[in-house]
Amino acid sequence: MDPITLLQQLIQVNSVNGNERAVVQIIQSYLADAGIDAHFVETAPGRDNLIAEIGSGHPLLAWTGHADVVSAEPVAS
Repeated sequence: MDPITLLQQLIQVNSVNGNERAVVQIIQSYLADAGIDAHFVETAPGRDNLIAEIGSGHPLLAWTGHADVVSAEPVAS
């Protein structure tokens, strides 16, 4: 999958808080296409983190980011 297709899929998926699983599934697929094994760590129903490792030893690089967004719906006051 090329980077443009990846971004299109990420933008199209419902990624409002609580729907992280849909996002990490897309990213996991992208990594699998590159030969990188990744697995989910469920923190709550529908809320997953993605862990991927390349190589072993030191130095170690870790990257983290949010897989969810806030709703575009207006907040009731």
